[in-house]
Amino acid sequence: MNQLDPQSRHAPFLLLVVPIALVASLVGIRALAEGVTVENPVLPVAVADAGGSPEQVAVVDAGAPEPVAAVANEDDESEDADADDEGAEFDGHIPSIAQLSPYPDAEDLLAHATPGPGGKLWSLRDGKPVKLTIQSALQSKIAALLKTYNPPYAAVAAIDPSTGKVLALVQSSRDQGAKALGLRAVYPAASVFKVVTAAALLEKGVDPKREVCFHGGKHRIQKKLLEDSPRDGTCYDMGTAMARSANVVFAKLARDNLTPAQLRAEASKWGFNRELAFDQPVEKSAANIPDAPFDFQTTAAGFGQVFLSPLHGALLAAAVGNGGVMPSPTLVDDEPVSQGKKVLEPALAATIAEMMGRTVSEGTARKSFHERGRSVMKGIEVAGKTGSLDDKHPFHDYTWFVGFAPKDHPTIAIAAVVVNDLIWRVRAPYIARESLRYYLADDSKPAKRVQARR
Repeated sequence: MNQLDPQSRHAPFLLLVVPIALVASLVGIRALAEGVTVENPVLPVAVADAGGSPEQVAVVDAGAPEPVAAVANEDDESEDADADDEGAEFDGHIPSIAQLSPYPDAEDLLAHATPGPGGKLWSLRDGKPVKLTIQSALQSKIAALLKTYNPPYAAVAAIDPSTGKVLALVQSSRDQGAKALGLRAVYPAASVFKVVTAAALLEKGVDPKREVCFHGGKHRIQKKLLEDSPRDGTCYDMGTAMARSANVVFAKLARDNLTPAQLRAEASKWGFNRELAFDQPVEKSAANIPDAPFDFQTTAAGFGQVFLSPLHGALLAAAVGNGGVMPSPTLVDDEPVSQGKKVLEPALAATIAEMMGRTVSEGTARKSFHERGRSVMKGIEVAGKTGSLDDKHPFHDYTWFVGFAPKDHPTIAIAAVVVNDLIWRVRAPYIARESLRYYLADDSKPAKRVQARR
């Protein structure tokens, strides 16, 4: 949706409507704050707050005594939306970006990069000049796009999936002290984690065409929703559940086919809870898989104490697009290209790639990649996965898009994360879309400014 020209004849109408809408939003947020409190699990030191202790936070009480897991509100257009669930918020502890420990300035190659011959960026490592892999034009265009919308925090990481070379690593922050946000694992992975769960399910031999029936759970998962019920009137196979980010389907599939130990092992294969080798420090992406059945099932569905860095998010997408091989990322152009690490069989990676393609063509990312019913990518197929959730202490809206393009022979893998506050500006799928368009379509026209929408 385009922003309305202030000179339009509709502007006086907006002057009346916008304040009313803002007041209504504030009242709604206050109402959400009046819920029950739950104790959060303790995070590992890598992502814990300065005190390292759990906090008490409020979650929406859906009127049932059993546990309630709040999950992202994706842009699912299906008609079976959970009408009883009006909020989407996180009931765990999210690290504060504003309170991040300082990033080691001496090791930040990109922060000290300067233009050199051929338009390449150069930096110093151990006192010696090194050429960086960054595509200067792409880096500049993404930076300008983020500056246009100026969200509180945002980061984009783009890599060549076949080589691991970093094509762009861009951040936007109103906090001048927040550095290297593309390398910090402080963003809840939300439904992006469904990619890892899908891989574990396929490796266990789960038929991706087998349908699972459910009801509700678009915004939150209540324990009773995971019990088979006559109300389960909607049935999705795994691909549809991935495309539409159906939380209950993934929770039920994990319940019936996986153990916490198996999902932990799968997450480790995909680089969670492990050091990520790179030319400058990258925080570990943490995947805390609980043993308690309900908590395990909802974590598998994309809700839990799972945190992801944008660089790692791009690697997840690259592994799918690269036939199951996760490349080793590099920022220094002259370093030899690593063969990467196999995390999934090629046939299974192709199955997930098809699911992610449906996410863009018909699922939660369809609106962002289409205008007036047509794709904006000029015939280039994109595969991706969205993720989104709200946190209200303080209120932040997190959105993700990880993906790759072209779908069948990718030349770029990307991860974009945007953190909004009460006043929305833009969401991650649109930022990713424009970044892909810059790289693949070589379109020098300025991006059409849009309003963020749920």
